[in-house]
Amino acid sequence: MQGMNQSHDFRSQLVSGTPLRFQRTASRDARSVSAEWIREAVDKSKRVEIWNAVIIGQLDLRSLQVLNEISLVRCTFEGSVDFSYSTFQKNLTISCTTFMAPVNFTGTTFDHDVRFTRTAFRGLRNKFTNTQVKGSFVAVRARFSGKTNFDDAELGPDVNFNYATFKNASFDSTKVKGSAHFERTVFEGDADFTGMEVDGDLDFSDSHFTSQDKPSSFDVIKVGGDLSFDTTIFDGKISFDGSCVRGSASFAASRIHNEADFEDMKVDGDLIFDKAVIEGEATFVGLKIGGGGIFRGAQFCSNAKTRFDLTHFQGGAFFQDVSFTGKADFLGVQIDAGARFNGAKFNDTARFEASRFTGLVEFRSGKWEFTENGFLKTTDYSGASFKEVAFDHARFEQDACFDDAIFNGRVDFRDCTFRAIYFSESGQVMQKDKMQEQFQADVDLRGCTYNQIHVNWESLLNYRRLLESKWGRFVRRHLTFWRPILHRQRPYSRQPYRQLETFFSTAGQPEIGDEIYLECRRIERKQKRQKNFFRWLADFLFYAALARYGVRPLRLIMLSLVLLMGGTLFFSQPHTVKMKEAGAPAPSVLSRLDALEVSLHQFLPVDIPMGEQWVPSPETRAGRLRIKPSTFSTLFLKLPGWILVPLGIAALTGLLRRAGAPKASIGE
Repeated sequence: MQGMNQSHDFRSQLVSGTPLRFQRTASRDARSVSAEWIREAVDKSKRVEIWNAVIIGQLDLRSLQVLNEISLVRCTFEGSVDFSYSTFQKNLTISCTTFMAPVNFTGTTFDHDVRFTRTAFRGLRNKFTNTQVKGSFVAVRARFSGKTNFDDAELGPDVNFNYATFKNASFDSTKVKGSAHFERTVFEGDADFTGMEVDGDLDFSDSHFTSQDKPSSFDVIKVGGDLSFDTTIFDGKISFDGSCVRGSASFAASRIHNEADFEDMKVDGDLIFDKAVIEGEATFVGLKIGGGGIFRGAQFCSNAKTRFDLTHFQGGAFFQDVSFTGKADFLGVQIDAGARFNGAKFNDTARFEASRFTGLVEFRSGKWEFTENGFLKTTDYSGASFKEVAFDHARFEQDACFDDAIFNGRVDFRDCTFRAIYFSESGQVMQKDKMQEQFQADVDLRGCTYNQIHVNWESLLNYRRLLESKWGRFVRRHLTFWRPILHRQRPYSRQPYRQLETFFSTAGQPEIGDEIYLECRRIERKQKRQKNFFRWLADFLFYAALARYGVRPLRLIMLSLVLLMGGTLFFSQPHTVKMKEAGAPAPSVLSRLDALEVSLHQFLPVDIPMGEQWVPSPETRAGRLRIKPSTFSTLFLKLPGWILVPLGIAALTGLLRRAGAPKASIGE
């Protein structure tokens, strides 16, 4: 009887709008409240305030106009709760409360704030579909154990799920009029935010998506402010396809253990992945970034490919100290400001084909100054390291700096365009505390053009040249002509050699240009030997041995002088010449000067007045001479003159440097 009276008193207080406050230590029966009493109080437009109660039965508040505030603190609902399609004109506060059965807020309208602080939703389904909250929505430290659905809800101006826990969450097409906060929130299963629209900031900092099997989807979300996933952990796949962020998007120090898809994402501000770790395949294809792409210290740990194809970095790209374990594709990338790859490590093939760089591009060592905890700090970066890299058809509109980068595998600069390109001028760089050649394998420079280049040309074009001694260089160039040249240009093309030759010649270093030209001709001569022995022999005897391919052919002058001196000595002997006019008496011995004139007249392929009055004698006279003077003149003066003089003229006019090589060559 006393219990019935007490229950009647509780009901009377509640229906009259008096708060019900129970002791937390009281028995269940002593603090039990019927759900029908709450409905009765709401029907009478009374304020409902209950503390530490156990709500028995199903609470049915469907399709009602709730005129007064409802406040439930540290209560337990044993039955289901249905608020669907109702309108709450005042605040709804359900704090530190537990719902043991499903909760339904489908189509509910809240004109003011809704608070679920530390509330636990243990039912199998919690529906907030099409809910409209015109005030703040606060669910700090709330726990949603079942499937929680906020699809098509409209929340705002402030949404706060900090420290909350979701078993399975769906925010498909949810709209937030202000900012949404999910800091330090745990998502244990599905996390679907597809099509979510947030007018302000969206913050998931320090959150954890723990499911390895179920993906987290943020496809086509729209964020009017900043998007933050700093120090967030993703154990499963994530997807941001087609997302749009009006501010910056930050994933600094985040860790993604599975695949990450950011295809066609648009960020008006910066995209930040500083010190992020992505262990699965990463796709950044088609991104449009209005600010900078900041990936300093990021690690891409998967053996799968990381793709940045067709991404547009309007504010620059910063990949200092980034590490790519698998292949890295930057195909068709456009970077409008500077690009920094200082200290980047490409442990597999890197491809920058058809990319465009409008600002300074750095793959060299460098420093980064930053402020941390009020102190200015500096980080040093070494030069970039490549296993294999391709820059086919890339365009560099400013300087490209590879000063101390190292290329451990093949390098492809085919059809690249540079304003200025910088390599190591010594041909060596420091790697692992040891000096090594900058280029370790083949280099393809076919069609590559530049206005300026700073490089050790022999390290760029050939193998094993940097440690070669002067004697070894002399032997290689002049004695071991049968050995193949270990050149890096495979397949071979003349254009890279001519491009380098032209640059050094016009830059005031013609001697280097000459060396490059000779190197090119040596390679082509050795190729001829494999195809046609007679063409090789003619090239070797006339172009190489005699004329040195037109490069400062002092040997032509020396050989001509030797022949003229021999002719002078020969025609100084008695009875070696006769008068050109028939019947005119000839001197028995010519003076040295007259003998020189005869030799010069016989040597030159054109007629000159000097020595024209004498001709070599057709007969052999008694004495030490065993050859006819006319025969001597033919073999040692006329024939060599017809060869050496035209070669000398061709060398002086440059014709010899443009002749004698094939129009197209293939590799050795």
